[in-house]
Parts: sequence; C-alpha cells; structure tokens
Amino acid sequence: MNRTIIAPAIIGLAILAGGCQSGASPVFAKSERVSASAIAGTWVGTDGREFSIRETPGGGLRIKATEGDEHTGVLVDIGGRSIVEIPMSDPARMSDDASPVYHYGLIKVSGDTMEHQSLNPAWLTSQQQQSSAIVAAPLASGAGTVTATDPETMRGLLKKAVADPNAWGAKEILTRRP
Repeated sequence: MNRTIIAPAIIGLAILAGGCQSGASPVFAKSERVSASAIAGTWVGTDGREFSIRETPGGGLRIKATEGDEHTGVLVDIGGRSIVEIPMSDPARMSDDASPVYHYGLIKVSGDTMEHQSLNPAWLTSQQQQSSAIVAAPLASGAGTVTATDPETMRGLLKKAVADPNAWGAKEILTRRP
C-alpha cells in the first residue's frame, strides 16, 4: 500500500464518535493479530458511555457504542503490549487522494478493568523532529495526528511507542459490565 497513514492521537475512547468501518489493516498482517477475546464484552467508561466489543470471525474486533456508532479494527501485540488499531475514515467516502486515518491505542486488561491510552500528541511531535517520514500536527481539540509515509514507518513508530511510557496520553479506565 503506497497511501500515507494518518493516526490520530485522540484522548479517551472518542474513537467511537464517527461511524466508519474498514477492512484489512494497512500496517499489520492478519498473522500478526491477536485474539480480542480478552477485551470482548460490554464496557462502561468513567463518563458513563457504554459500548460493546466483539471478536469477529476474521480475527478482528467490532466496537459498537450505545449511540449506534460502529467501528471495526484489530488487536496486535507489539513488544508484549496490546495495541488496538481502529480505522477512523470510511474508504467509501474518501477521495482518491485522501489518506486513511487510524486510531492506535494501548490497551491493558486486568479482570473487569481496562485501561486505554491514545498516542500522546506531544510525543508524536517529538518523533517528527527525528524523521522526515513522519509529520505530526496538533488539532484544536488538544488531540493530534501523525502521518507516516508507509506502513513500515508506522510499524517502527508503534514499536518505539511501546517502549516509551511518554508516548501515551492519559489513561481512560473502563469497567466491564456483567
């Protein structure tokens, strides 16, 4: 895939705000996906938003908010850490020259508690200074985006992120509903 990958660093699970769906991951092969069974279930955020996560037959995951927004994605293991990749742009609605947008978040499940952390916009900006293949931009919302010129660059950025605690934003704590 020669298209640029843009990964938003969205605070919290605001990833559920727009209803888009997508197919295969541009960064990770199907063989690199891990089972989403540990995060399957109904979850409630500290803000009271509720959503369900279901594992799909193809090894991915489907997230559905009570408001009806729905996303598909994948869970991968990078350096022993679980990373969720969720497409934020709908390819059917994109122009030919548009770049797809993906959310990447660090996920940690312990019993009925899940922590979610988005990529830290300040960290992304610091990475831009180290590579011409990465362009980071702040958004008015306080979030940020990163553009990687190819899947290998994005993969390398995520590998670097799992090794750096400063790469991740504030933790959002979610509780599994019975």
